[in-house]
Amino acid sequence: MKQAALITGGAKRIGKVVALKLAAAGYDIALHYHTSKKEAEETAKEIRALGVDCTLFPSALNNQKDAYALIAQATNTYKHLNVLINSASIFERRSFMETDEAQLEENFAVNFKVPFFLTQAFAKATKEKAHVVNMLDTYILRHNGHYFSYLLSKKTLAEFTKMAARELAPRIHVNAVCIGVTTLSENLDQDFVAQKLKHLPDKKLVKPEEISAAILSLIQSSYLNGQLLFVDSGDHLLP
Repeated sequence: MKQAALITGGAKRIGKVVALKLAAAGYDIALHYHTSKKEAEETAKEIRALGVDCTLFPSALNNQKDAYALIAQATNTYKHLNVLINSASIFERRSFMETDEAQLEENFAVNFKVPFFLTQAFAKATKEKAHVVNMLDTYILRHNGHYFSYLLSKKTLAEFTKMAARELAPRIHVNAVCIGVTTLSENLDQDFVAQKLKHLPDKKLVKPEEISAAILSLIQSSYLNGQLLFVDSGDHLLP
């Protein structure tokens, strides 16, 4: 049976790797982007070269209206859409005392509210067996305050993943991938990387291909639901 996946923030970095992995597995790709038009067009070419279809969906994706509009457009284009990957997010270093109302609202809008309403709209629009995968962070198990509003929004999304999994079962499975420090992580301090590699149980940073493989295993399973799958070289095992 033909399948299709909507991937938010799929133009570059991990979103792109996930899009290419699913395309290689035979999924048509509805590729969302915001400002990265050039990168999205290049990614779409690579996807189509794998023998599947790809349509680009530009959107600021900031609120319920945007989320519902994106699902409507994607399901209208791909009647067989049965996978939603909530990959788009924002990430800004700011402590609790530095966080203002605008920054807090932006983090919750992009990192939690939009995945919430995308999942809601997706559940209403799809009629067959379907899957949702949320992109989380291995640090949801800790209380590091350097990225306070980002981490708080991801912790909330983690709880939503489990609640939505129970609410939407058995037709729709909702899972999440909790990502550690990857080889694609930008602007990493080399001292931080050295210390991280020293303490990680597996002594290596996460390759994006491992994340995309984990996502593919989740959406191909008929039993995994409400799972927070840690793809982090054992980072979540550390104190």
